[in-house]
Amino acid sequence: MKKIAIDCSRLNILYKSGTHRFLISFLKELVKREGFEFTFYFNQLDSNLVDYEFLKSGKIVKLNQSFYTQIGLLKELGKYDYFIFPWQTVPFLSFLTGGCVISIIHDSGYSFKTKLFTFLTQIFSNKLFSVSKNTADSLFVKSSTITEGVDSEVFFKIKENDLTKLRFQHNLPDKFILTVGRVEERKNIYTNLKAFSLIHNLYPSLKYCFVGKIELDEGSLYSYIDSLNIDRGRIVFKNYLDDKELNIYLNSCEFLVFTSQEEGFGLPVLEAYKVGKWVLLSQIKQLAEFKLTARQVVHFNKPAEIADAIVYFLSNKNMLKKEFDPENVLIKYSWKNSVDLFLKGLNL
Repeated sequence: MKKIAIDCSRLNILYKSGTHRFLISFLKELVKREGFEFTFYFNQLDSNLVDYEFLKSGKIVKLNQSFYTQIGLLKELGKYDYFIFPWQTVPFLSFLTGGCVISIIHDSGYSFKTKLFTFLTQIFSNKLFSVSKNTADSLFVKSSTITEGVDSEVFFKIKENDLTKLRFQHNLPDKFILTVGRVEERKNIYTNLKAFSLIHNLYPSLKYCFVGKIELDEGSLYSYIDSLNIDRGRIVFKNYLDDKELNIYLNSCEFLVFTSQEEGFGLPVLEAYKVGKWVLLSQIKQLAEFKLTARQVVHFNKPAEIADAIVYFLSNKNMLKKEFDPENVLIKYSWKNSVDLFLKGLNL
């Protein structure tokens, strides 16, 4: 019986990013496998936030440490056959413990701090996994690719009658386009808003919803919206939606705008495809495998091009509905496949 521990510290948070949703779905599948004992580590525990089914399949350990990762977990490594770190914050003295450190890399980092931690994580890990080939190619240490997937129990097409009721209950706009992910520059927030300003007068009832934690100065963000002469009521920010609410938003939107400047994987694209929605994609290599048609690909730094694509997708809904066929993309990605590749990479 192999013993596997997982650093779940950042799951104890309200505002969940794609990395959090990756780990939740990944562990949901991993604990189904036989022959393992699982231990889940937290530095604190809020029962209102931590209510995951997979936790019932193992032991929960809470460490009250100021330096949770670097000191608290360092002392725990030798107790297990494998200790999984999904946050790119592996204990940097782990080689002293004799434990087997497994790290899952989501991107190469977007700031000096995250790039530094990713660099050190590569050095001090016994085995590396990446969530995409492009991420793997950006690292200087060889890693195995495990990809991601979509949980069909969470993201699915909602029946029209049910969706109408849910939209009313959750006070959704009548007509809106959607962006999912942290509200920050690398997600192309400013260029997307500029693109919307170019077409918002053509569609007076259209709104633009952003779902994700706002990482920018809100005053400056709203000042920029004002400078574009966009009515603030046309822009909706949702700092946090649980998965059930996010599924409702994805089902209800016209389409997803996902024109990031950089990405590790791009999980919201698969989630949108799963519920039957088109996605506008930026022309970056990380998103190339998700392309269904050339018309959905735009340059992230060209607001006029993004605006033209928005108009095209709003004006050709019936035709595009007939052409929508994401199955060849979706079939490549599943959490079962992700865990299979993970265990294969560990020779288990």
